[in-house]
Amino acid sequence: MTRVAVTTPYFDFFPKLKAEFESLYPGTKFRTDRAPLSEDALIAYLAGYEAAVIGLDRFTERVCASLPDLKVVSLCSAGADHVDPEILNKHGIKMWWAAGVNKISVAELAVCYMVFAIRRVHFFASVLRRGEWKGPVGFGADLRGRTVGIHGCGHIGKEVVKLLKPYGVKVLACDRIDFSTFYKEWDVEPVDAAELWARSDVLTIHLSRNKSTIGLYGGAVLDRLKPGVVLVNCARGAIVDEHAL
Repeated sequence: MTRVAVTTPYFDFFPKLKAEFESLYPGTKFRTDRAPLSEDALIAYLAGYEAAVIGLDRFTERVCASLPDLKVVSLCSAGADHVDPEILNKHGIKMWWAAGVNKISVAELAVCYMVFAIRRVHFFASVLRRGEWKGPVGFGADLRGRTVGIHGCGHIGKEVVKLLKPYGVKVLACDRIDFSTFYKEWDVEPVDAAELWARSDVLTIHLSRNKSTIGLYGGAVLDRLKPGVVLVNCARGAIVDEHAL
């Protein structure tokens, strides 16, 4: 039987999933401490194990070189940008990762942020909590009738499109992959990045974090966005330059 060690604490939140895992791989080691593992701690924890189910752990050259028994890493996180495949390949470690498993959750959150921002829910709630609602403090608005741009129409972007359908919005999408069949089915207008930035009343980012997207939304791009745009980023934080924002 393959010896499996789980470094991610996520299974503590889902007892039924943990029980199912243990029934498939008896003797699996689970962590109870939720603090990040240092290199030394990660090496000590996985020593002698052939498979690891990980979260945001960093498998550096030193870590991989110190774990000769490790053959498989199963990545249990929303992205794979923190793992270097070249290092894993060098040491004969295979990595498995299922893209899109959280697509509905992220898509729902993105649409929630759109509505909350446009209706100024956070602002009004803050005023009310501070006891400062003593007269008119402004108004929120509706998402309906606006133009929503989606930068990245993969697993998550497609779910955002579906969730937006009842809102009666115009949907634009920009992606390096041709999703023309999906666009036609869901009445999405494909555009290039320049048009996406110029036309979107709401712009939601669903791009992977890589060399081409880190810092993509810097000052030069932010200056090209439509005045008053609502920018939603449910992708990796590094895609948007916070200082420029």
